[in-house]
Amino acid sequence: MSKLEQTKGMFKLVGKTNIEKIETKDFGWIQKTNMSVKTLKDNFVQVLFESKNGKGMGVKVKGVDDKEATKVNIDGAVDKLKTTFTNDSMVCVMGVTEYDSYNKKMTIKPSGVYSSNSDYDQDDFEETNFVEHDFIFSNYEGKKATVLYVSFFGEVSELEFSVSDELDEDFKSFKYGDCLKVVYSIINKPNYVDDSSSNFVPKGKGVHNNGKRNIDGYIEDLIIVGLKDVIKSKYSRQEVRDAIEEFDKKQAEYKEQSKNKVETKKEDVNSNTTASEDDDLPY
Repeated sequence: MSKLEQTKGMFKLVGKTNIEKIETKDFGWIQKTNMSVKTLKDNFVQVLFESKNGKGMGVKVKGVDDKEATKVNIDGAVDKLKTTFTNDSMVCVMGVTEYDSYNKKMTIKPSGVYSSNSDYDQDDFEETNFVEHDFIFSNYEGKKATVLYVSFFGEVSELEFSVSDELDEDFKSFKYGDCLKVVYSIINKPNYVDDSSSNFVPKGKGVHNNGKRNIDGYIEDLIIVGLKDVIKSKYSRQEVRDAIEEFDKKQAEYKEQSKNKVETKKEDVNSNTTASEDDDLPY
């Protein structure tokens, strides 16, 4: 049994959504719905509603006129959200975080979507874009921290985060195996390109450069902005190595068992087949 504990996280976002346009994509055994939360006028965070064979984490929904939140099943969450909110609605979205080992990125999955009184058009608006998560510290170099994520099944994955200047000295003091509870923000904003940088030079009176900005891709980053707790020397390098080897061994055993089941099934089918003069016919 691995000595590494699962690293868990939760998030809170406030902003406007693209709720009117979202659609669920059905991949057969899994259904996925991506919703964008605009935490600032130019920062867009993606949250994922996901169900497997129609089952998944339920979602609490509370509209502006609701006295209490209503919990809906994951397969009915999108319809409920569309009847409760519009693209102009300010919402507070809360939930849990997971690491997607296939796409190699963190995902955030909502457990609640609530009406919010915040408004980023106001001068005193402060962005709410925080993920609180446990990680195992691995390395820090050039304002980049390498940390380890441990899944429920014991898989160990390596991630890289940017670190804010205010936490530079803290991260320089950490050692491999320290357990950190960090707070990070998700950056996903357009890379704007000014049209004035083009080679085209307009001529003639009445021609003005309106400063229109074109988008050339997106700037994506995860930046650690706070520390909630630090447990020094919680794990050794050997304990991490042992956990990785244990998970790999279990994966190999599972693949071998699956292979044997398939071969056994083929043998059963062949043993129950009676040869006849029609066997060589194409159909």
